Amino acid sequence: AMDLGIDRYIAEVFPGHKADVVKDLQRQGYKVAVVGDGINDSPALAFADVGIAVEGGTQVAQDTAHVTLLHGGLWKIPAAIDISREAISLIHQNWKIISIPNTIALGLACIGILGPIGATLLSNGSAIIATLNGLRPIMGKPAAPPRPMLVLEPHGVRHDISENGGQEQRFPVLEGELLDIPA
Repeated sequence: AMDLGIDRYIAEVFPGHKADVVKDLQRQGYKVAVVGDGINDSPALAFADVGIAVEGGTQVAQDTAHVTLLHGGLWKIPAAIDISREAISLIHQNWKIISIPNTIALGLACIGILGPIGATLLSNGSAIIATLNGLRPIMGKPAAPPRPMLVLEPHGVRHDISENGGQEQRFPVLEGELLDIPA
């Protein structure tokens, strides 16, 4: 781990202690993601903030996890995180796009400055703008490449997915690394 510049990691955790490690990290204020494929991983998957099971693992692990990766392996996790963050950002933007004009319209209608037709146009106009804003990710806007992140696979290989055109760079690593990934 030191050769890779990783100063914090957890390795060789006994199956019965994995959930305890997750709970301890959560008590320290960390958001914890656990990737697992076996029955021994199930308690840790259940307690994690995000439990990720891999295809081909046990049914218990898949049933316990919040997410099951079906195709493509763990290297898709950074892209999924970026898509999720973009979706949350769009929700916040659309809430503002709709609530601010409607609040103003309500105030203006209450004091008699804005009539029913104006309020309707303002309300429907903000809804149309919010809808178009929500469609932005699929209307030709190129997806931002995922930030560099480290992802482990069960056979102990680190994939560095970065702005290198989506190509994977493989590096040997210790199993069970804990990585702080910026929000």
